Amino acid sequence: MELAQKRKLAIAAYLLYVVFYYIILFLEIEPFISYTSTFGLIGDCIALFLFWTGVRCQPSDKRKPWFWFAVTCALYTGGEALWAYYSDFLGIAPNTPSLCDLFYVSNSFASLYAIVCYVRQTGIEFRSIAFDLFVSAFAVGGILYNFVLQPLLEREGANLAPILINFNMSVADLMFLVAILLLVFGADARQFFTKRILLMSLSFLCFFAIDQITLVFDIYDMELPAALEPFWSFPLTLLGFVSTYPEDKKELDLPPRPRLEAVLEYVRVLLPYGLTFCILFLVGFKFNLLDSLFLWAILLVVLLSLRQIFILLRNHRLMATIRENEKRLNLQNSELHRLNQKILHDAEIDFLTQLANRRYIDQTFIRLAPPEGVEASLGVLLIDVDFFKRINDTYGHQMGDFVLKQIAACIRSVIRGDDIAGRFGGDEFILLLPGANADATATVAERLTQKVRENGALSSRSVTLSIGGTSQTITGANYSSEQLLKQADDALYHAKENGRDQFVMYREEN
Repeated sequence: MELAQKRKLAIAAYLLYVVFYYIILFLEIEPFISYTSTFGLIGDCIALFLFWTGVRCQPSDKRKPWFWFAVTCALYTGGEALWAYYSDFLGIAPNTPSLCDLFYVSNSFASLYAIVCYVRQTGIEFRSIAFDLFVSAFAVGGILYNFVLQPLLEREGANLAPILINFNMSVADLMFLVAILLLVFGADARQFFTKRILLMSLSFLCFFAIDQITLVFDIYDMELPAALEPFWSFPLTLLGFVSTYPEDKKELDLPPRPRLEAVLEYVRVLLPYGLTFCILFLVGFKFNLLDSLFLWAILLVVLLSLRQIFILLRNHRLMATIRENEKRLNLQNSELHRLNQKILHDAEIDFLTQLANRRYIDQTFIRLAPPEGVEASLGVLLIDVDFFKRINDTYGHQMGDFVLKQIAACIRSVIRGDDIAGRFGGDEFILLLPGANADATATVAERLTQKVRENGALSSRSVTLSIGGTSQTITGANYSSEQLLKQADDALYHAKENGRDQFVMYREEN
């Protein structure tokens, strides 16, 4: 079964489970109504199936955080299974702490490790936003402590163990809150509205909400209603659904979103101030909202917030100026690069034939010298247009230029990618053939002679070539470009002496 089909099957099964659950709850159908906790395990099992599928579909280097999220789901499912056993089959509510709480506490640690792995893997920038996130989490922690943990501590007969369990839930709340803030403010703004970031943020937000609901019911000694049962497995199912989507490379190629980046930065920086206002107003309602010192504190926070806004505005103006200057510099650099390339091209390429010029050929001769202890073959061809002066005198210099261009085209058609062709001066051309022995060098010369004869524009004007060639096995010790050129030139001289329109290979007896 394909991944997409498994994903659709799991989501359809979860929706069917939720609908069926509320039907039996509404109609009070027995025996299901007496085993709601057991029946609720279906949602956890569906989440486990999604995680199992998602971990397998992830690339091996991206699998670690999703494996630990799957462990988180397995631990939570184990705790829920024990709870269902106690409540549905034994008919007793587990005390706090119990074996169930061991699974729940382990679940919190596994979740923390999974979130850390995901943050490190995705390269979310944390250092630059760490202080703002810490202040935001610290403010939320203050609210949780004063309105959740403190009422638990003040209850009559409160013992330490349940409080520690609830403290673990509060720590988990802060962990999920920081995870949401990291996903929203730490990820690249180009990925902000992608499916992965939005669904993961929603999943962590649901985890946060679940803990708050549980703590509120615990504080007021109320039993959790059975109608909330499917809600507990929803964030795990949602996170398991996210795990089935491998990282989309297209998300990394999205265009920049400077406006969204600016909005996110404003929200990130101002969020701690907003939470501070909340704490101040809660203090004011608890004590005296009109106390002068309290009002003074609020005004100070307002002034500090305005100062931060002004700093942000100034920074954005500076960044806009920097981006504009950077854009202008990039354009100038591109133009300079283009001009440099043109200068380099003009310095190394013959403008008429578009072959290498004499300067480039001389430099190439130096580069072709083999390292010490290494032997290599090198073929050299010197090519001369027969009676080129007669062509200029008869047809004019424009026709002479045309002939040179046609010969250059013929040369390009017979050489390999590693060969170097150049105009050596006037009507003389040169070919450097790395790795070519005598036979290969002669083959190139014969193919070039044949190409010129087949060219109608050249043959109609009786254009022929005299070619002298040489091929030597060279080493770093005996390599001499002057010697190779002299040998090719001697061979070219004999080709002309013997009547032109021919190729002569250098031999010692020449």
